[in-house]
Amino acid sequence: MIINLYLAEDQNMLNSALTQLLELEDDFHVVGSATNGASAWNDLQKLEIDVAIFTRIFSIIAKTKSSSLE
Repeated sequence: MIINLYLAEDQNMLNSALTQLLELEDDFHVVGSATNGASAWNDLQKLEIDVAIFTRIFSIIAKTKSSSLE
């Protein structure tokens, strides 16, 4: 079973490195990544994701936007 991952990390170099490392695993497929909260939020609405990996600031943004939709 392939796990669809999404990565949100604000540092470009770390975002690229983590994406490349995760893609080396046969069971993982990185379906998208973002370097800012707005892009991550938009992508999360469109993509089919099994697991999203966020830095702390992105998780706060996601919780805030999620609460405002309810």
